[in-house]
Amino acid sequence: MHEIFVNYRTNDAHDAAFAIQADLVRRFGRDKVFYASSSLNHGERFDQELIREARKARVLLAVIGPDWLKRDAQGHRLVDDENDWVRREIAAALQAGTNVIPILVGRTTDRLPADLPPDIKDLVNFNYRRFDHREAEAQLPQIAAAVQEVVAGLVDATRSKPQPEPPTPGTGTTNTNQSGGITTGNQSGRIANTAGDTHGGIHMSGDTHGDVTNYGGAVNTGGGTFIGHSNGPVHTGSGSQFNTKPAGDDDPDDEK
Repeated sequence: MHEIFVNYRTNDAHDAAFAIQADLVRRFGRDKVFYASSSLNHGERFDQELIREARKARVLLAVIGPDWLKRDAQGHRLVDDENDWVRREIAAALQAGTNVIPILVGRTTDRLPADLPPDIKDLVNFNYRRFDHREAEAQLPQIAAAVQEVVAGLVDATRSKPQPEPPTPGTGTTNTNQSGGITTGNQSGRIANTAGDTHGGIHMSGDTHGDVTNYGGAVNTGGGTFIGHSNGPVHTGSGSQFNTKPAGDDDPDDEK
């Protein structure tokens, strides 16, 4: 459903209207923006379609350039003609209660005069935005934001939140200057226990996928207790253990 209707006069600021609709299409999708030259289907009566789309839209952007109030050869303002399509589209939107945002194009385009035809005189009561090609980079996002204020639910595709990067697989584990052993669960990647001031081994209680490098210690890839290095008696079975002091190994504390 077209929720945004871009209204413009063909011989007035047509390039600005095109730039605005192109930006809105990029942000909200072509199905959300009605622009006569690209949205009308072949075989349809354009007069009925234009009025129908203007009435059902949720916001109408009235693109107004310096020649919007242009006069014909007889000196009459085009907008004073009740058959003027710009006027008819705006009138249809106002009658349907559609939100209207006037877009004044260029730096010298004045605000609309109060003596507009009765069916569009309320156009002067709406807050307007300005658009100038030299400031398009800043003003196009402002126009899009104004549209979002009055059309709830529009999603700006250019402002989608970036997805967090997934963790890099197989980073492995590196351990330096460790006093004691290393215990790991399921490990994907390389496990390194570098020597330096490292004392102890590596105990892996889960699955390991990758290389295991241990400099100066023991590695136990199964379960249970493991001993990397021993400086004294060790008992790993069951029952009592009696350790005797070797002959000549006097303890200095015994003399105190």
